[in-house]
Amino acid sequence: MKSRYYKAEGIIIKSIKFGEGHKILTAYTKEFGRIEVTAFGSQKPKSKLANKTQLFNYVRFLLYHSHTKENEPFAVKEIEVLNYFDKIKEDYSRYIAASCIVEPVVKLIGREQQDVGIFKLILKSFYVLDVIEERKIIYLLIMYLVKLLSSMGYRFNLDLCAVCNSYLEGEIYADSFRGFPLCGRCKTANSLKLSNGAAKFISWAQNEEVFKSSKVTMELETLSNIKTALQKVYEFIFNKSLDGWKYFDNLETTANR
Repeated sequence: MKSRYYKAEGIIIKSIKFGEGHKILTAYTKEFGRIEVTAFGSQKPKSKLANKTQLFNYVRFLLYHSHTKENEPFAVKEIEVLNYFDKIKEDYSRYIAASCIVEPVVKLIGREQQDVGIFKLILKSFYVLDVIEERKIIYLLIMYLVKLLSSMGYRFNLDLCAVCNSYLEGEIYADSFRGFPLCGRCKTANSLKLSNGAAKFISWAQNEEVFKSSKVTMELETLSNIKTALQKVYEFIFNKSLDGWKYFDNLETTANR
């Protein structure tokens, strides 16, 4: 196949050193989904690419691909930074939250599966994270994680049990092995019971924009219940645990402060 150049707009979600002075970037782009990009010379101190290829930059690429090797990454020819998100990089809580936003994208979404909805969700979440009050960051994260599942096709009907399809008239449960939502008959000894507030938030978050996270308030017990439920749901769907869950406790302590 003939060599080609491509334009793409995306967020840099992972960066690793490669060889002498190079980087391999992972970016989630509007045009191609998650891609790997080689930035030659970007690790060198005087490189014009050094600052432009930082983690969490929102950029516009001009990329090159030879199409001669299977799974060969794109190569950066030109790059324009649309937003550095400096506040995220300078603040520890925001940086950790940004890491929690991109981790499921890196680990759970396949390469080159274009989804403009997921791209917009990530980008909107970064813009909100850049300005939201620190005590509201945790609400942005849990809302993002609900909406990411919805964008990936896992939208939950909290009126019906996911196992027996019966109407959920009373208690609702989440389980790492049986799924979500579950009725009382389908729950197991390891299932988590959701509070009314947790169930209402998950239903609400599926349909609202992430900027509304700045208006959310709830009891810490409800927040913890939602976090644990989402953890079980992610483990059920993807059979993987995210490293980011361990940071939630620290973020929870700042909520409603």
